[in-house]
Order: sequence, then C-alpha cells, then structure tokens
Amino acid sequence: MVSCQSSSSLTIVDSALTLWKEWQITILMLLTMWLQVLLVVGGVLRRHTANGAVRLLVWFSYVGVDTVATYALGLMVGESCDIIFSLWAPILLFHLGAGDAISAWSAADNEMWQRQGLKMSLEVLAAVYILFKTLCFRYLVVGVLLFVVGAIKYAERISALRSGSRSQILKSARPLYDFMAVEHKVSDEHTHPLLVVGENEWYADHVKAMQSNSQEFVISTDEAVTYQEIRECKELKKVTGGYMSELCLAYALCKVFKRRLTNLRIHQKEEDYEKVRKLLTDLPPRKLIRVLDLELSFIFDGIFTKAAGSAYTQAGVFLRLLSAALLVVATVYVVIIDVLQLSCSDSSVRLAGVMTHVFLAVALVLEIVQICGMIRSNWTKVWLGCTYIKEKRRYRTMPWAPIHNLNSKAILCIIPFVGAPKNVHWKDEVGQVSILNSCLEDISHVYLANCKLKRLWEVKRMRRLLSHLSDVSCYDLELFLLEKLGALLKDMEPANFSDIKHRMTRIVGTILAQRAPEFSWASNSGLEHAIICWHIATTICEMSFWEVDNNRKGGSGSINYSNVEESRDIQMSIALSKYVMHLLRNCPKLLPGDPDTAKLLCRHTEQSLKLILVRHPKKMHNALLRDYKPSSKDPEALRNSPSDSGIVLGRQLLVKPVLERWHLLADIWCDILTLIAMSEDSMPHTQQLTKGGELVTHMWVLLGHIGFNKLS
Repeated sequence: MVSCQSSSSLTIVDSALTLWKEWQITILMLLTMWLQVLLVVGGVLRRHTANGAVRLLVWFSYVGVDTVATYALGLMVGESCDIIFSLWAPILLFHLGAGDAISAWSAADNEMWQRQGLKMSLEVLAAVYILFKTLCFRYLVVGVLLFVVGAIKYAERISALRSGSRSQILKSARPLYDFMAVEHKVSDEHTHPLLVVGENEWYADHVKAMQSNSQEFVISTDEAVTYQEIRECKELKKVTGGYMSELCLAYALCKVFKRRLTNLRIHQKEEDYEKVRKLLTDLPPRKLIRVLDLELSFIFDGIFTKAAGSAYTQAGVFLRLLSAALLVVATVYVVIIDVLQLSCSDSSVRLAGVMTHVFLAVALVLEIVQICGMIRSNWTKVWLGCTYIKEKRRYRTMPWAPIHNLNSKAILCIIPFVGAPKNVHWKDEVGQVSILNSCLEDISHVYLANCKLKRLWEVKRMRRLLSHLSDVSCYDLELFLLEKLGALLKDMEPANFSDIKHRMTRIVGTILAQRAPEFSWASNSGLEHAIICWHIATTICEMSFWEVDNNRKGGSGSINYSNVEESRDIQMSIALSKYVMHLLRNCPKLLPGDPDTAKLLCRHTEQSLKLILVRHPKKMHNALLRDYKPSSKDPEALRNSPSDSGIVLGRQLLVKPVLERWHLLADIWCDILTLIAMSEDSMPHTQQLTKGGELVTHMWVLLGHIGFNKLS
C-alpha cells in the first residue's frame, strides 16, 4: 500500500514536470511581461504612497524581472526553436530595460551600475547568439529591429543608473557650483541670476576664460537661461498662469542642491547662500511650498528614474523616438508575415504565434504610455519654457531670421496642451503616532482576551480623549512651519545670520532652554529623550483641555476650538507632537541620532506608561493628570525616565494660562522639527522619497538652501 501511494505521487510530480517543460519559456515570457507592466504602473505609484503592499509588489517586480528574464534567456540558448526565439530574446531585452518611472529601487542600486552594465553585456551577447541562429531572413529582419529597440531600452537604464550614482551627481553639480561661486561678484542685490539650463556650456566658457587668465565674468553662451529671464517673461506668465516660473525655479534649485545629496556643502561661500536665501524668503509661503514640492519631484526623478540619464537630452529623445518607430515597424511586419502560423513542438514553447502578437502589442502600448508621460512631464515643461526664452533671444539678435519667431510662437501654442504640473507629487498626509494611544491599544487587547469589559470601556473612553482632533493636512502643517520659520528670518541680516545659525545648530537642550528656560531640565538628555518628554507633556495638556471643555459642555465628547483665541496653535501643536513621535518610532533614520537608541527608548517608555495605566484602571486619565506619583520631582533624578519626565513637565505646563501654554508648545515643536531637519546624512531622506516622502524632508531641503545645517 505504501509503495502504491509513493508511485501515485511520483506520477503526479512527473506529470507536473512534463507540463512545466512544455510551457516553461512561454510562462516565463508572460511573467516578465506582467512584471514589466507592474513596474510601469508601480514606479509611478510608489512616490505617492507608503503602503506596504504596493511597495512589496513593486520590489518583487523590480527584482523578479531581472531574474526571470535572465533565466529565460539561458533556456533559449539551449533550445532549438530558433525562429520564435529570434523574436522573443529581443523582447526580453525590452523587459530588462525596465520602465521610465523606475530605473533604481534604492540609491544604492545606482552605485552598482558597472555590475549591471556587465550583466547587460552578457545578456546582449546571449540575445545576439539566439538572434543569429535563425536562418530565415524575414524573421531575422524583425529580430534585428526588435533587438535594436531592446538594446536602446536597456542602455537607457544603465545610463540612468550611472547618472544617479554619487560620483556622477557630484560631477554634474560642479558647473553650477562654480557659477554660484563667481556670480555674486558682479550681480547686484536686486537680481537673481540662477541658471536654469546651460551650465555646462557656461562652464566650458569659464574654463577657457580661466586658462586665458581672463577676469571678466559673462554668460556668453546662447544656451544659458536664468530664472530671472523666466520670471520676467510676460508671455510665459500669461500662457502658464505663473507655474512656469515655479517649475524653472524648482529645477534650478534641484541642480544647486545636488552637492547636498552627496553630503557636501552646497556653496563655497556664505554670499552664495545669501543669494538663494533672499530668493526663497521673498516668496509667499504657499508658493514656496509649491516650489519645494516640485524640487523634490526633480530630485526623485534624478535618482530613481530614467530622467537621471539621457532621457530628456537631444540624444535621448532621438533614441526614444527611434525605438518607438522601430517597434511600430516590427509590429506591423510581424502582422504581415503572419507569425500566427509558427509553431515549435520540440521545445518549451506553446502558442508561439499568439504569444508573439501579445508581447508586441503590450510592448507597443507601454511605449506609447511612457512617451505620453514624457511629453506631460515637468522636465518637458521646463525644456519648453527655456527653449522659448532662447528662441526669443535669437530673434532679437537676428531679426532677419524669422524662423526663431515662428518657433517661439509655436512653443506658446504647445505649452497649454502639455498641461500644468500636478497639484500634489507626494502623499498628502502626515504620520500621526500617540505613544499613549499605542499603550492603550495593547492594554485593550489584554482586557478583551480576559473578558474584563468594564476596564475595556474605560480604555475606550480614554482613547476617545486622544482621537477628537480633526485631521490636519500636510499642506496646512507645512504652511504653519514656514510661517514660524519666516518670522525668524524676516528681520535677519547677513551680519547676524551666522550667530543665529550657530545658535540653531547647537544641541537640543540649548535651543529649547532659550525658548523655555524654566523647562530646560526636560531637554538636557538628548533629542530622543526630549521628543518623548515633550510629547507626553503635550498629550497631558490635550487631555486636560478636553476634560475642561467636556465638563463645561456637559459631556458632549467633542472640543469646540472657537472658544480659544489661538486654536491654530492647539491643533498644530498636537499634530506636530504626534508627527515627530511618528518620525521617532517609524522613521528613526531621519533623525540625527542612533535609530537603535530611539527604538529602545520608545519601547521602554511604552512599558512604563502601561504599568502606570494598568495600576489606575478606573480613571486612567486621572492617573496622568493627578493621581500618579513620579519616582522623584528632582529633574536630575528624572533624566533616565522619559515617562516620568513627561508627566512632571505636563503638570507644570498646566499651571500656565491656556494661550501661553499652547503658544509655547507650538514654538517648541517647531524648534524640535527644525533640529531634526538639520540632519547631515542625505541617504535616509532620498530613500524616504520612494515611500511617499515626509514633511521633514521638505524642511530638510529648505534649510539646506538657506544655510541652516552643520554642513553650511
């Protein structure tokens, strides 16, 4: 009986293996096709969401398409169906080229572009070997056309990986670095000659001038376009409604910021920071938010997409149009020669003709979709705006050449069809974590498992105290932060900026002590300790405010902020407190400290708070507000207990008047977030862009430009 069962199971396995051998290459081709589709779609989605399922799907597609395609090529080399494989091997190269929206999963992938280039060479050689095994000329012609398309797509990916590497980013930033270093010597304080395009041509002229010992600084090339020219162009402003100047400013700032991505100083001298600082501080806060949003989108494209390579250069556009044209010709030719009649019964291929049509149709659709995406991209909009300025300039200097005037008019007609930039390039939400709410959630699970319903009701009531706050959008929070920062920079002069910057880049205890000297003891144990301490204190103030308002209204269960003059400070303080706690708990690498220390401190604090709440099961909110007795009231004795420090601090804050209390908390949280945004390591911020971005990354870019970081 045992041997019979074993024989039966072996028969099933043998049947499955036989079926797999008959279909394996067809299945692998279908799998690479769908992985390519997922990459095209998922590459766009990953900058808008931090959803784990989406990220896992995109990661699986990114890793899987290389593995599956390489395995399929290896199988084709050993099979004998030469005609079909002469068409399918080039299509695999097309799949290996990945989508325009994702050339690298992480910034570390860019550093391995040479390894990827070697891998590409071997795969291209395998495809060439498979291609020229066929002896049928008409199929060889189609195969060669598809091979050129696949090789171009794969080369685009390698070029993008190389351009996104740190060495190439630093090399590409050198022209603007030198431009900003000499620009301030000749420009007056009312102009902002920030280059949008043409820095490479300027740099070539600059090197020649340096070699000839010329002291004159001029922008002698016709290719250079400054932000000032874009901003003052009335025609562009009329056609675009002002978004062209925002786009070009963001693009210019992105190129200036490249050196910061390699953890180096952005500018050589303080005067260079002053030029950009004045430009940014003169912008209205709402427009500044828009510019930062666009700049980060350019940074993302320059590191993680094919825009990092030659996709938007003249050569890149030509190759893209050439590959699309060749793909169309190959598809039409395949239909004409009737590939449906092809079959290959001696190899691992089934439905050869039908599958070939499917692969080519999907490839053609993907290429059309990606070309449409290129046309409507922000890079194309910047190119159109700068080209218009150059054509108008050429027409003014060469009025006998009307072609330039016709070109400029044509560009003005094209711009509206390209469309305006998207309203939001990143996830429009702010992470919110309440450490007390997390403790209550864990306690509720224990009470539910033990059927302690009365205590579970108290936990739910307690959680309701912490969930009354209406959602605060990322835009509103960023606007609030910029207004606070703008107040600091409003009356700032170049003479006192160094002193203010030095004060802002000191340790957290020094900064917060200047804001609230009587509470300086709560911030002397490091940034992580200060965050938890002030977060618990803010939570206690929030609970107290809810309790007073709820008793006054007879237990309605909601807060009416209209009774408080500075309701905005209340909402923003609570939102910032929970957002910074989200950074400490979920994104500790964005903080300047040790991520492991942050995690341990959060875990220790949660355990301490759980013990406090469990010991006061009937009225948990009273435990924090009044009943719980800390181990000591001596500030020095509380240094090792963030939970006790936060409770003592919160009770001390309750003594202050309501308006003064919340105004102080708003200032404290703005200072803490500013300190976090001064981190020196760029890698966590750039990698966070692939997860939908973070508000602190916007602040990190802004502070880097105005010189509020240690590297400046």
